[in-house]
Amino acid sequence: MSRFLIAALAIFSWSVVSDAPQYLFDKESQIAAGAQAFAQTCYSCHSMKYMRTDAVSLSGGIQPDQAPQWTEDSWNGHPPPDLSLITAAKGVDYVYSYLMGYYVDETHPSGFENIVMPGTQMPNPFAAMQGEQELVLTDPEVRLFQALKLKNRGAKSPQEFEDYVSSIAVYLEYASDPSQAYREHIGYYVLGFLAVMIVIMIALDLAYWKDIHGDHQ
Repeated sequence: MSRFLIAALAIFSWSVVSDAPQYLFDKESQIAAGAQAFAQTCYSCHSMKYMRTDAVSLSGGIQPDQAPQWTEDSWNGHPPPDLSLITAAKGVDYVYSYLMGYYVDETHPSGFENIVMPGTQMPNPFAAMQGEQELVLTDPEVRLFQALKLKNRGAKSPQEFEDYVSSIAVYLEYASDPSQAYREHIGYYVLGFLAVMIVIMIALDLAYWKDIHGDHQ
C-alpha cells in the first residue's frame, strides 16, 4: 500500500465518529463475560499486567503465568502492547470501534485493514467470528456502522458478535479503573449522608436564630 493511500486513510479515520459498546443492565455479568472473551481471543498476544490479582480477571482465565512475553524486536519492532490501561489512554469508544473496524483489503499484508487505525500491525482476530466487512462510505463525519457493511457473515450473528466485542470493551474499561463500581456504590451513601447533614444544619440554624430573635423581643 502506498504511503499516500495510508496517509489518506489516516485522515479519513479521524473523521469517523466512534461508536459505543452496548452496556447491559447486569454490568457485572458483562464484565465477567468480557474477561472470558479476552482470555479466549486476546490474551495469547496481549498481556494484562496490572490485573494479576484481580478476581474477575483470574476467574475469566487471565492467569499471570500464562501472560505472553515479547521482545522489543517482535512483530517487526511493534510487539503487542499491554492492554491494562488501554481505555484510560484511548477511551472505551475508540477501543470498541477499533475492534469492530476491520474490513477486507487485499492490498494489506493480512488481508484486512482497520478504519480506525489504518496500517495497523494487528491482524483481524475476529475474521472467523464476524465474517468479512467491506468499506462502503468514505464521507467525512460518518459513523462506523455507516462506513462498513457486512459482506459475508461469520460464525456468530451480527448481534452475537456485537455483544461479544462489547463485553471485551466493557471489561477493558473495568480493567482501567476497577474501583469505579465501588465508588459509584458508596456514592449513594455519601449523598444520603450529605442530605441528612443539610437538614440537620438547617434545623440548627433556624433554632439558633429563633433564640437570638427571642432575646431581642
